[in-house]
Amino acid sequence: MMTKRGHPLNGRSVAGAVLVFPTGKGGSVVQLDGLYQLVKHGVASRAMVVQSPDTVLAACAGIMEIPLVTEVDPAFHERVSDGQQVAVDADDGWLVVR
Repeated sequence: MMTKRGHPLNGRSVAGAVLVFPTGKGGSVVQLDGLYQLVKHGVASRAMVVQSPDTVLAACAGIMEIPLVTEVDPAFHERVSDGQQVAVDADDGWLVVR
């Protein structure tokens, strides 16, 4: 699996984590293949919380059955920090920072 050098997550595991990030980036092949490879190798994130997702990321998350939360108070993205525990239930619509 390839990792982009210099990326903040380079060398870190996202397995079972809730990823919080501002937006998707890259083409459909990059996003779909990237998520597919994570799922295939059993190291996909548990959920994603994205401030401004693009349609490609939303579709890819749906295909790979990774919960995607998009409508969150903007203050959440300012308050949450790396390493905090976040619980998500995308079906019932709740998000908790522990």
